[in-house]
Amino acid sequence: MTNKVEVYRGDNNEIEINLVDEDNNPIFITGATAKYIVSKDISSEVLIEKTTENGGIQITDTSTESKIKITLDPLDTNINAGLYFHELSFIDVDDKHYTIFSEKGLIIIPTKVVE
Repeated sequence: MTNKVEVYRGDNNEIEINLVDEDNNPIFITGATAKYIVSKDISSEVLIEKTTENGGIQITDTSTESKIKITLDPLDTNINAGLYFHELSFIDVDDKHYTIFSEKGLIIIPTKVVE
């Protein structure tokens, strides 16, 4: 799964992830907690951290779909232009841990021409 996200430096952005299994059926995670992090690489300092606890992530389950929405604000995206590692994971109500994606270099934040 590739989760490439392009965000202009200093802008708001919402990242929506549809949770589906290998047969494209929704994976429902009502009651789960989720965490999204961004860092320069896998072992460096976390630059952005969004969770269901801090209000940066919303989980929406309906009868036909399950989505995670990550909200980035201008303070989050006001980092140097470049390629970043990003990871999204969740813990379900049974305390099982799952990683949805964990990829280096797939959040791209180009510099704006006009600020």
